[in-house]
Amino acid sequence: MNIENQLIEFLHGVMKAHETRDRNVELIAHFYGFRDAAWPTLEATAGSFGISTRERVRQIIERDLKKVASPSALPTLGDLSQLISEREFWLGSELESRIRDSGMVGSRFSIPGLLSLISDVNLSNAYQTYPLGARSTNLQPASRRTFNDGSTSYITKPDIVDEFNPVLNKLRTLPGQYGIANLEYLKDKISVDRFNYFLPFIISVLDQHPFAWRREINSETWYMFEDRDNVLLNHCEKVFTVFEQCDTQRLAGALSKALTARSQKREYPTAALIHEFLTSSACFHCKGDEVRFANEPETQLTEIDEKVLQYLAEHGSTNFTTIRQFLSAENFSESLISRAVMHSPLVFVDESRGKKKHQYSLVAEHLAVEDRYETYRRRLGGLRRTDRTTEQIARAEQPLLRKWLFGEDEENKEQNCAACGETFSVNALVAAHKKPRVDCNEAERRDPYIVMPMCKFGCDYLYENGHVFVSDGVLTEGVPLKQQGTEADYLENLVGRTLDARWLRGEPSYFRKPPPESMLGN
Repeated sequence: MNIENQLIEFLHGVMKAHETRDRNVELIAHFYGFRDAAWPTLEATAGSFGISTRERVRQIIERDLKKVASPSALPTLGDLSQLISEREFWLGSELESRIRDSGMVGSRFSIPGLLSLISDVNLSNAYQTYPLGARSTNLQPASRRTFNDGSTSYITKPDIVDEFNPVLNKLRTLPGQYGIANLEYLKDKISVDRFNYFLPFIISVLDQHPFAWRREINSETWYMFEDRDNVLLNHCEKVFTVFEQCDTQRLAGALSKALTARSQKREYPTAALIHEFLTSSACFHCKGDEVRFANEPETQLTEIDEKVLQYLAEHGSTNFTTIRQFLSAENFSESLISRAVMHSPLVFVDESRGKKKHQYSLVAEHLAVEDRYETYRRRLGGLRRTDRTTEQIARAEQPLLRKWLFGEDEENKEQNCAACGETFSVNALVAAHKKPRVDCNEAERRDPYIVMPMCKFGCDYLYENGHVFVSDGVLTEGVPLKQQGTEADYLENLVGRTLDARWLRGEPSYFRKPPPESMLGN
């Protein structure tokens, strides 16, 4: 018998028959996560069962479970406690799979609820749930009020977390000094024994953290956190303050040179590793050999940066002696000149002619320009996530996509529907995804070109349900309508229309694929 059934059988056995017994049994099962809520609060439970106060819910749980239950009353729960104790820490999803495979639970359960039940029937088990916060440095125990069933979490003991949190803090801050850090460098901060003990936990954090970037190269682990202050990202911000896009190889070389001006005792990432980061990180958009910054750069250039840019923009590639003479005449010191030319992310150093014949040129040619598309793409790229959790999943990017289509102020504005071409108030238009949003990856969700305006008076419905799709820029009939009449007449007027060129911008893959032939009419 699984834990849920044992709990319900026990409760029916100890409760006296009265008109609220069935309700109280369901309430307790609900409170421990065996129903439709993962780990509800007392307040939420009271609301679900029409009870006036959280205190009354607490009294029911105290009277009907805590005061009368013992480990022997729920033997399968004891078996679960033993299973959890097999490891000192678990990734929540791994433990969930293990529990399901054990047959100890039904289809609906929550790990925090099970851990609470273990504690409340006086089984000896100190494990708690610790969510992996996107921004928090330390792991903190989950609470019923803040618990999110969809977040990455760990199951372990408080004393393990107390020891691991300082390690996690060092793990998070270390890449700031190197740009991309080697995991071995953590051994400078903690003992080798502690490093080896926590290594599986560390790797799990790097794999699960939404802002962590990790690569295994020649049996070495290189990593960084893209949401923290970081010398490499700071250099990139400086570059993209000036340039719209850069060749990835040239930028990787310039960034590698810039990092070597620093004086850390360990090795900095190579140009090849930086190139791998530029082409795979969520901080950048790559197209062919060119890379752009995904966010809005905020770094200010120094006075000598401005002078170097001015000189190289006017004179092109030059040697160090020539540019040094120019900067010396501007009264900059030798050490500042050396750093601003030989170790600047803005300057590419061509070493192909030999040590004494290095040539210095700007890392890119395309100066940054004000571009409305790029502005909105960067704003979308700056969102922490495109999904945010309220009481339900909300589309975090949707307000920005509407502003992209309709402007900052929608009042009294009109615009044409991309499908039928008719003019509507923007309040009657939706920012329709060219293909279902669920099929869009994170990069596509953040691209303003993923949406086009469609009216609520038929076009959005027909497009969203696959009755019409876009093929080579032309609206084409898709899944047949089950009923004829007004909808069929409306569809007939749409088929064959050519979309305006502005709605065809973006990748061809942005438009949904045509329905399978088996769904099309003859």
